[in-house]
Amino acid sequence: MLVLTVPVIADDSYPLGDVNWDHKITVVDALLIAQWQGQPFVNHPVTQRYLMNGDVNQDNVINLTDAQWICDRLAGMRNTSYELMEAS
Repeated sequence: MLVLTVPVIADDSYPLGDVNWDHKITVVDALLIAQWQGQPFVNHPVTQRYLMNGDVNQDNVINLTDAQWICDRLAGMRNTSYELMEAS
């Protein structure tokens, strides 16, 4: 599994895409977004606080587009700011 390791930051600010706050951006984060989509936060293993990192495209909606952007980043198609990379 491809994993992007993110350094631990002292002030508890986690990067966009790290939905489960494990200091790594992995396909697990994308899967959590996909599983959560359209469901209430009640009794969900991922709290609203964690999911704030799931809105990677900053459109105020957490949906499959955000999960796709995480997968694109893992595949090297987006940079750490989730901007599309130039084709080489």
